[in-house]
Amino acid sequence: MGPATILSYLADLAASATPPGTAARFDVSHTAEDAVWLGTTVTMPLAARGSLAGPTIVDATPGLRRLAALDALQPAERALRIGWVVAAGTVSVAGRREPCCLPLVSQPVRLAPVSQGRTFEPQPLGPPELTPAVTDPDQAARLEAHANYGEGSLGPGWMFGDPRAVLPRLTRLRAWIGTVVEAAGLGPIARI
Repeated sequence: MGPATILSYLADLAASATPPGTAARFDVSHTAEDAVWLGTTVTMPLAARGSLAGPTIVDATPGLRRLAALDALQPAERALRIGWVVAAGTVSVAGRREPCCLPLVSQPVRLAPVSQGRTFEPQPLGPPELTPAVTDPDQAARLEAHANYGEGSLGPGWMFGDPRAVLPRLTRLRAWIGTVVEAAGLGPIARI
């Protein structure tokens, strides 16, 4: 990666920084780097290497290769995150309608190349964290401790069936989502 690429990235990063005292941003789709869809083969939360859950492998798409390269520029940071349950739509912030695209839980990761760089293994750098939009620390700790990851029903391949048949049965996940969205002040849920 050449100096021009590095400087361009740093300029984008500086331009996307939130100045102190500004309202929280509820739209992660407007950051310096685009989000990349990993697919449905990543089971949350990611387990540490050597666990019984086994490794999670994802294809090394051009988008992931770019994110991995940018992440390598800042090894001390936790720049990459895998998100779980994304709230999307619009919310009211200070009387204005603002776009919202926000994972309710995210986990910092590093992308380790596997198979001569054809795939990556997302390796956790820490535990899953609840969205900072839930500002009450006690409530956030409870919601984070009791995060619901689909009650074992959303493992690899679940989307090959009809999700409309699976999601209604996941009552604890749906209740947890509703509680987090309400605690974050994101408004009513139109659809899960």
